[in-house]
Amino acid sequence: MTVFIHIIFAIISLCYATYTSFVPSRIKLRMVYLFTTGTVISGVVLGFEKEVGMAHACISGLFYLGYIVVAVLLTKRRLSAKIVSE
Repeated sequence: MTVFIHIIFAIISLCYATYTSFVPSRIKLRMVYLFTTGTVISGVVLGFEKEVGMAHACISGLFYLGYIVVAVLLTKRRLSAKIVSE
């Protein structure tokens, strides 16, 4: 069950981060933070629950977090440009 929740959180956060980077807003950005936190927490729980190779889990997690960080930075840049132009 934890694996299912982890995968759902990860897919939703990746899709929502991508969407938010194209249509930025502060509320959407907070939702990305929420989904990302849920993914990280469920990943840590899975790491303790299952005997998963830590190298594989860490590499996958780094790619995931790298994508989220780039999307969040892009969103913040677009939000600041939007605020300045108003």
